[in-house]
Amino acid sequence: MIPRPLVVFAVATATFALPCASGAEASFHAASNRAMDVDGAGSDAALGASPCRVVNVTTGTGPSSDLQFMIDSASRGDQLRLVGVCRGNFKISKTLRIVGKVTAAHPTPSLDGRGAGTVLKVGGSGDRLFKPVVRLKDVSVLGGVADENGGGIAVMHGSVSLRGSTSVTSNEAAQWGGGVYVREGLFKMRRTSSVSGNSAQAGAGIYVRQGSLLVRSKATVSTNVADQRGGGIFNRQGGVTLADAAAVTGNAASNGGGIFTSRLSGGRLLLTDSSLIENNTATRFGGGVYNGGSKFRIRKSSAILKNGALRGGGLYLRVNGVEMKGSATVAENTANRGGGVYSARRGAEFSGGSSIVSNHATRGGGIFNNGRSTNLVLSGMAAVSGNSAALRGGGIYNDSRTDGFRGKVTMNDESSITANDAVVDGGGIFNDGGIIRLNDSSTVTGNTPNDISPPL
Repeated sequence: MIPRPLVVFAVATATFALPCASGAEASFHAASNRAMDVDGAGSDAALGASPCRVVNVTTGTGPSSDLQFMIDSASRGDQLRLVGVCRGNFKISKTLRIVGKVTAAHPTPSLDGRGAGTVLKVGGSGDRLFKPVVRLKDVSVLGGVADENGGGIAVMHGSVSLRGSTSVTSNEAAQWGGGVYVREGLFKMRRTSSVSGNSAQAGAGIYVRQGSLLVRSKATVSTNVADQRGGGIFNRQGGVTLADAAAVTGNAASNGGGIFTSRLSGGRLLLTDSSLIENNTATRFGGGVYNGGSKFRIRKSSAILKNGALRGGGLYLRVNGVEMKGSATVAENTANRGGGVYSARRGAEFSGGSSIVSNHATRGGGIFNNGRSTNLVLSGMAAVSGNSAALRGGGIYNDSRTDGFRGKVTMNDESSITANDAVVDGGGIFNDGGIIRLNDSSTVTGNTPNDISPPL
C-alpha cells in the first residue's frame, strides 16, 4: 500500500479526541430545552456530556442530540442546524439541508462515523423515482470505514452538494470511494469545500460509477491515496467536470494519481475555466490523469502541472486520447517516458494555443508517441517548447513497433516545436521509425542538439 499523507492522521487525531459519553441523551434534552433558543444559539454549557445538538430551524423543533431522529422527523426541504460532533452512521432519503454552526466549545461541526461503516448514505431505499437533494454546508464528514464502498458519503441516488467549508476527510473504503462513492445521481462541490486525506483501493477521494461529479469555484480534491487506481478521482462510466479554478492536488495511486478513467465507453472528463491538476503522483502510469476510455477535453487555461509517474507524468492516454485547446497547458511534469504526455493508442489533438512546456523525461520530454498511436495532431498554433530528455526526444519521441505499427505525428496551422533539448539525439523530434508530417507553415526549429533525428 502507498503511504498515506501525514495530513490524514493529523486530522483524525484532532477530531477523534472529542469526548462522547453514552447514555446522556435524556438529561441532555432536559437541560437543553431550558437553556437554548430554537436556532441552537444558546449556551455551550447546556450541552452537558453530549457533543451533538441539532435544531430544525425551519420548524423550530429541538434541540436534540439524535441527528438520525431529527432527519427522520424532518419534512422535505427542512433545514437542520448542527453544533458539535454527531457520531454514528446516518441515512437520508428526503430533501434536506444540514448547516454547521461554529461555537467556542465546538469549533468543528462534524458527522463522525467512529471507524464503523459509511458516515452518510443518501438515497438507496424507498421510492427511487424520488430523488433526494441533500445540501451540506460548513460540516465535516469523517471517521467512516466501509467494508465495501463509500467511507464518508455514499450517493445511491439523488444528489449531494458541499458548500462553504464542508470537508470529507479521513475516511476509508475497502474497495471504492474512500471519501465519496457516487453510484447514481450527482455530487457537487463548491467554494472552499474539500475531499481530502481519504483512502481506498480505487477512487480514494471520489469514485463515480454511473453518476456525475461537478467540482467548481476553487473546491479541491487533495491528498487522497489509492492502493491501485484513481488517487483523487476514479471515473468508471460517469461524467466528471472540473470548472472555475477547481483543483485536484497532491493525490497518489499506482495508476492515475490525480484522476483515473476506466476503459468502459460513455465516460466523460472535462477540465475548463482555469482548473488545475497538480502535484499528483503515480508509481506506474498517469501522474496527473490516466485516461482509459472517457471522452477527455481540456479547455480555457486549465493546466496539468508538476505531476510525476513512470509513464505519462502529466497525462497517460490509454485508449481514448485528449482534445486540448484554449490556452490549456501541460507543464513541469516528469516521467521515464512521456514527461508531459504518453499517448499509448488513440493519439491526441492539441490546438487553439495549447502548449506542452517544460516537462522532462528520459525519452520524450514533452510527448512520447507510442507506435500504436496513429493520430497525434498539433494545430492552431499549438506549441511544444522548453521540454527536455535525458536521452532522446526532447520535444517528441515518435515510436514504432516490431509488429508493424508506426506512430504518426501531424503538424498543422503554424504549430511549433521549439527550444527543446535532448542529451543524446532528437532535440525537437526523435523519430524511431514513425511518420512525421509538417503542413501549413508549422515549424520544428531551435532545438538542441538537432531539430529532427534522423532528418526527414
